[in-house]
Amino acid sequence: MRAEAVVLATGSAPVELPPLPFGGRVISSTEALTLTEVPKTLAVVGGGYIGLELGTAFAKLGSEVTVLEAGPRILPQYDAELTRPVAQRLLALGIKVMTARARAVCRIRARCASPSPMPPSRSRPRRSWSPSGGVPCRARRGSRRCNWR
Repeated sequence: MRAEAVVLATGSAPVELPPLPFGGRVISSTEALTLTEVPKTLAVVGGGYIGLELGTAFAKLGSEVTVLEAGPRILPQYDAELTRPVAQRLLALGIKVMTARARAVCRIRARCASPSPMPPSRSRPRRSWSPSGGVPCRARRGSRRCNWR
């Protein structure tokens, strides 16, 4: 093989977060690949491509997956328009996505009992999950009954 330049990509290294040190029930992405059983539920910290790949794989294997992203949306390093189909596919797979926006709304609503889905596109009516059981609502935008502002 001949080449002018070669890029050798060795992969990524898991990052341990201070409030969530690895050990026990908190595992790295590398350790997730060595699990011998599929977990019933799984929370994936990080909505980047590695977290979404793992979340998607485990959802297809039968886990109930929730992705937690500190930013306002998944795949924050990519153009929002390009990530919209990914968000739609996650929703179709039943993967719950919690972003900074969704968590801020839940903090405002003390009775928020279930994770809010990703905000729908601008062309559809704004929806939220009711605090009493996850039933979609079509309340007026900004009202106390609707999570999305």
